[in-house]
Amino acid sequence: MADDDPDATPEALLKAKAWIWKYGNGYSFFLCVVWPLAAIPFGSFGKSTFQLWAAVALMWGWVAGGTIVIYPLWESMSAISGMFGGKSATASKAVDTASA
Repeated sequence: MADDDPDATPEALLKAKAWIWKYGNGYSFFLCVVWPLAAIPFGSFGKSTFQLWAAVALMWGWVAGGTIVIYPLWESMSAISGMFGGKSATASKAVDTASA
């Protein structure tokens, strides 16, 4: 089964690893260095500036959390519907293979 998956080849996995390291380090640098340095011109935060900063952080967290939850569910929707009596993609492939 794993032989059928083109994403499971060593070349594809090394390419994915390189992408993760590149963008993971880039985003980490941005969040840990650039983002806090962007606050220096504000000086000491007043109430409204702090509220803006906190609102951006909360929005970022909600969007990231929603993405982490929704995308895997969306990707697995056919398997999930198959568990609850719907026709799943795997079951339809098995029927097509058996009838051929």
